[in-house]
Amino acid sequence: MRRLCIGLFLAVALPAFAQTPPLRDAERERLDRFEEAAGRGLLTAFSEGMTGEIAALTGALSGRARTPSPEGDWSCRMIRMGELTPLVVFDRFTCRIGRISATEWQFDKLDGSERMTGIIAIEDGRALYRGVGFSGDGPEMTYAELPERQDMLDLGRAIPQVAVFEQTGGGAARLMFPYPFLEGTFDVLELTR
Repeated sequence: MRRLCIGLFLAVALPAFAQTPPLRDAERERLDRFEEAAGRGLLTAFSEGMTGEIAALTGALSGRARTPSPEGDWSCRMIRMGELTPLVVFDRFTCRIGRISATEWQFDKLDGSERMTGIIAIEDGRALYRGVGFSGDGPEMTYAELPERQDMLDLGRAIPQVAVFEQTGGGAARLMFPYPFLEGTFDVLELTR
């Protein structure tokens, strides 16, 4: 009986754990520099940004992280800080988060010219997103299919993404991207509902 219970548990649990691809070295390095990216991006944004954009950024970063329960549809907008422009707040779009397991969620930005898809998973005590950004109807590859080496990437197919996910309330969450692959120093995808 005990073997049967263990076997049933493994049959149900292992496919869920297998959903999350491991982080590539390049994304792990960007996560290791999270505080540096946030500091540089925020310093530039607050010193050079416009008042309305600074207010939007402040709202997106307000609130402490709590245990995530993000399933459902969200309004989302990207807030980009850094190198090309000090601070840009984009229009709102639609995002959806679906539950894969108790510690994993499928994330999709459903509309807009720049879309994204990936997985949010609890890892090392925090929720991490790994996925791909793309234009058009869909990515030509998933995060798991990306080549390990940065110089082997075909940016016309999919752009690697990594972020820290924090849910601050039932209707507020954020994805924070340290050193996004293209443009900027620090991006925040604000989610509200």
